[in-house]
Amino acid sequence: MNLIERCKTTLFYFVILIPLFFLIVLISNIGLSINRINNHIDHSKIYQKLKSYYDSKRADVSLEGKDNKITIIYKDDSTGSFRRGINFNHSPDDYIIYVYGSSPIISKPPLFAANYLHFPTILESRLNSMTNKKTFRVYNFSMVWADSYSLKEIIELTVDYKKPDLAIFYYEGGVDYELAYRAANIKEGYYFIKSGFLKKLFSWKCLDKIPGWKTLVSYGDWFLVAYVEPSLINFMQRLGLVRIDSEPFKKYNQLIIEDFKANILKLINYVERKNTALVFVTCLDNLKAKPCGIYRITQKYYELGLQEEDYSQMIEYLVKAKDSEIFTGDLRGKSEVYEFLRSLSNLGSSNVYVFDLRQRLFQEQFTFDYDYFYDYGHLKPKANEIIADYLYEFIVDKIKPINN
Repeated sequence: MNLIERCKTTLFYFVILIPLFFLIVLISNIGLSINRINNHIDHSKIYQKLKSYYDSKRADVSLEGKDNKITIIYKDDSTGSFRRGINFNHSPDDYIIYVYGSSPIISKPPLFAANYLHFPTILESRLNSMTNKKTFRVYNFSMVWADSYSLKEIIELTVDYKKPDLAIFYYEGGVDYELAYRAANIKEGYYFIKSGFLKKLFSWKCLDKIPGWKTLVSYGDWFLVAYVEPSLINFMQRLGLVRIDSEPFKKYNQLIIEDFKANILKLINYVERKNTALVFVTCLDNLKAKPCGIYRITQKYYELGLQEEDYSQMIEYLVKAKDSEIFTGDLRGKSEVYEFLRSLSNLGSSNVYVFDLRQRLFQEQFTFDYDYFYDYGHLKPKANEIIADYLYEFIVDKIKPINN
């Protein structure tokens, strides 16, 4: 065989056979995944796993206080460990406000807004511009992966350490859903690409020495799960190759909201014992961000919402689409969360306040779109300014002794 013939043979293998082999593997994997999704997902087993998650030990949260600095240590098997240090400098006569939440009000550049652009910092500035008689200090104790259970723990730790004059709870409930779905592998059974695919594919030790390589691979795997997988699931449903029943997810979500309610009620009992004023805020999220769930339900409401010209009807459709999402990269809190938070105003407690920011902005026909959000829920600077302005008005109007 001469050189030209060998080159032709080599070219044939590389251009035809090797791509054909990978195509066959890809089609086989898709076929197996479709069969698994349609016939082999054991929802009763997932439900029991979710119940076990709530019965087991959750995230471990602790606090260290030293030299005018508080450090919150968060440890969880599914999300890892985080340390959050907050400089704790104020005078005895200062009016102290604590803010609690999750990723939307603590995430940093390069992806999101800097800390000084988050609403707790802006709120402090607004309050201090009101009067020269008293100084206000607003401390942001939010944590990226904090759910309602972790936030309850953080609130108890920080209030025990130093009781504030006022606490603000700005949390939309999304992490409760996301962590529960992770713990019970609710989404993973529907994946076409295995979780951690890139990490396994590029697991060579020599690559670990490259600066930033692990972070890059981690972001790549997150992108696959957050964007590629939902798109694949939507596409397969649209073709009629995948069928998904909505009933099991209603049961999963019911467990999640019950746990959320239990954590909030325990928190209220705690602030009552401590005689600490606590404001619950109904949060904002991006209703124009595309949800992914059961295609015939989620996509229908999403498209109706985008096409609707009447504002109230548009919001109703988009909220229904958001409430039915399952596979979206960052799950948003369901409407049950906001309905429950609104109901807290009926408790008759002198320490519990509810600021229905969400409903107020509905009335003002706020757009809830990418003008105010980076993604599904992370706030752009002008959204933070709106929240700070409305919170300032609410606090000055409702909270004693500020309104005196």
